[in-house]
Amino acid sequence: LIPFLRDSEPEIQQAVCNVIVLLFDKIDSKQGYYDMLKYCEISLSDLGYYQRLFSPEKFLTLLAVASFNSNGFLRERAVAELGKSGNGRAVPFILYRLADWVGQVRQCALIEIEKFRQQQFIDALIANLAIIKWLKQVERTNLTAVFGNLMKFVLVENRQYITNNFKSFSDTVRFIIARHITE
Repeated sequence: LIPFLRDSEPEIQQAVCNVIVLLFDKIDSKQGYYDMLKYCEISLSDLGYYQRLFSPEKFLTLLAVASFNSNGFLRERAVAELGKSGNGRAVPFILYRLADWVGQVRQCALIEIEKFRQQQFIDALIANLAIIKWLKQVERTNLTAVFGNLMKFVLVENRQYITNNFKSFSDTVRFIIARHITE
């Protein structure tokens, strides 16, 4: 579908983008993202084209797709753009890239995730605690400090928010919070 985003007909471009967004939203696991997206035919020049052509929300989804591409330069650029988006939906895709096999992509993700350590993104970080927890298990690089800093921000610096909203979190998030507090 990706090549049709450059079709000469705007109606086809928009329809294809809508289908990509719909299909992307159906992926429900880290492995699913990798399996489905790593060979998408996206180039660095496509990102600027997509940004001009599609709405910010659709562009964000295309950046998320690009963040799983097999090309490290493209992943790095996608992570940088995700960071610039200022949209909490970018958080999980930046978090995944913290474990990238290319050092420059990991470094970019470290820089970009810091932009989301703000009160306005606390819900996005809480919603992605399972991914943050997963960072501790990554063997490619030691992300213990990143894990600790993110957990400190969420659970210590925002303790009152966590306490006030604990019942509204998913069971998985509540379990991660409770487990982390008791450790």
